[in-house]
Amino acid sequence: MKRSLLRGTGRGGITGLLLVLMLILTAFPAYAVAGDRNLTTSVNPEGAGTVSGGGTYTQGDIVNVEAIAAAGWTFSGWSGDLTGAVNPTTITMNGNKSITANFVEVPPPPTYTLTA
Repeated sequence: MKRSLLRGTGRGGITGLLLVLMLILTAFPAYAVAGDRNLTTSVNPEGAGTVSGGGTYTQGDIVNVEAIAAAGWTFSGWSGDLTGAVNPTTITMNGNKSITANFVEVPPPPTYTLTA
């Protein structure tokens, strides 16, 4: 008679296998079935530009994000779950993330008046 290492009802010890699987998922919840992760993007101040890359992703995805300035504005850096001023850049979706692209207004060029 052949004996299974995982005893249970039926052939192959299905009950024992399920118990081991439950113990593994309880001890290591990060390895459980991955859910969706949301990347929320915003712009500061509103209307100063746009941000690409927002949406729903799978746990562990590496997402490309880019801040694009509107006319008269320049990108100054990221805040929230992404910091620094590298643009474009990437963010790893190891949880729900929220990022803000910050912009500053470009000062208008000086005007000169010529008189004769």
